[in-house]
Amino acid sequence: MIGNFFSYLHTANKCGDPERGRISYKTATGYASSAKVCYTNKFRGCGPELNVFCSTKWRELRNKLLAQLKEETKRTGKALVNGHEASEDSDRNAIAIGCCWLGTVEAAELLHLNNAMMQCSGRGTEVSLLTKEGVKALDVNELCCSYKILKTDLTRQKDGPRQSISIYPHRDSMHHDVCFSLMYLIVSDPTYGTSRCLFPKFATKALNTNSNGKIDSKVSVLWTDCFNDLKKKFSSLAESVNNKLSCHHGKIGSNQKMGESSVAGLA
Repeated sequence: MIGNFFSYLHTANKCGDPERGRISYKTATGYASSAKVCYTNKFRGCGPELNVFCSTKWRELRNKLLAQLKEETKRTGKALVNGHEASEDSDRNAIAIGCCWLGTVEAAELLHLNNAMMQCSGRGTEVSLLTKEGVKALDVNELCCSYKILKTDLTRQKDGPRQSISIYPHRDSMHHDVCFSLMYLIVSDPTYGTSRCLFPKFATKALNTNSNGKIDSKVSVLWTDCFNDLKKKFSSLAESVNNKLSCHHGKIGSNQKMGESSVAGLA
């Protein structure tokens, strides 16, 4: 029954109206969690935990739902989740040009973070904690060509896996290229060699703790400060950059962007 319910969530429409489109991924997982809590409370103390609600089975069902919705976003171009505004190429170009023009360490780190978030499809906090030890060279053999690219190890905070992600140079734009922004950051920051993190300032905010000793990330606050500083210095950015962008903008929309040949191996 629960498996069929997950299948229904993949096709469920808002208020049951097909013209309003399907529900978002967050809404679907919210409904699933509500069903789990309902049945867990109803049968609490009546025996062992229902098998379908154990962590491994439940994660498997959620991952299948996510995979189905990801395929749909690639096919239709619709956003996987709602809430944060996705960045367009014009947004990212404007931010990148402003960062390069400023020439400060903070601007260089913001540029590299934006590019890395898009390439890794990662949240700001996850990408901020990337280390230099996790960046290595990778040999790639495609058709008759052999060359080296970068790969980086990224830990997903919500579901925990550690992934090794291939980093290809961007074919069309140096402003979107992770390799360029990494070298630009190294050149801009004379103290860069003393940190084990790829993003020293953002890593500090990602490891911020509250009064209870728990991690309370302030990456979004720092990202907003850097972004607002950029907009103040370049009034034209206020017209060319989407005002609804947040520190999530690098991840939102990357599912579609990563399917383009400009960042996925040989074109």
